[in-house]
Amino acid sequence: MASPRKQMHANLLRRSLAQRSEIYAMLAILLSFMLMGGLRAMATPLVDNQGGSPDEVFHFARSLEKARLLAEGFGLPAPRFSASELTELGTRGDDLCGLGIGGIQHCKPNIGKMPSGSGEIRGSGVYLLHGLAQLLLPVSDTQSRLLFGRVAALGVGLALALVAYQLGCLLFDDRKIAVAAAALVVLLPSVGVIMSALSTEGPALLAVALLLWMAVSVCLCGFSGRNLVGLCLG
Repeated sequence: MASPRKQMHANLLRRSLAQRSEIYAMLAILLSFMLMGGLRAMATPLVDNQGGSPDEVFHFARSLEKARLLAEGFGLPAPRFSASELTELGTRGDDLCGLGIGGIQHCKPNIGKMPSGSGEIRGSGVYLLHGLAQLLLPVSDTQSRLLFGRVAALGVGLALALVAYQLGCLLFDDRKIAVAAAALVVLLPSVGVIMSALSTEGPALLAVALLLWMAVSVCLCGFSGRNLVGLCLG
């Protein structure tokens, strides 16, 4: 008959292996998401009326504009890109002003052509993040910048998977169910399409998930500094 010490050691080993299996499962989910999202980002045409997101080029241009403003504010080199290549990719505007480049004081954008969620307030956080990403890319090729923006957008999907996992742990108190919930969210084809394009919809999904996570955390654990920050971000 096994001694109590051996039984305790076996239980600890079994628990450790179970936790590791959940970590490996999450890593597999994240790698699968990055692989499928990366392939989709590379295979989707860059021109906005040839199978890609119809608003992607507009959001990309607004990100470049935010990167230009950040570069001016901090005394950094402005991101280089080809104006002709950018206007060829987009079908919403005939010039840079129509795509949102140039500053409000120089342009009079056509409000009717602007996609939903692209305002100065509603889309400012998204354009700020993608603008910072564009500042890190030392190339002048416009298509390479757009592809890099798509890859950077996949990071939002990784964050969404982690938030969905944490939310599942809180709701069900079961790590296996939490892993299944994260896989169900980020491996959906519709979510993959949104996350592999430069858009405002992906960050909106992350904000809703973060808001739900913090709301459930407040209901179960009470208010804390982390929950308050998460609610503000959501």
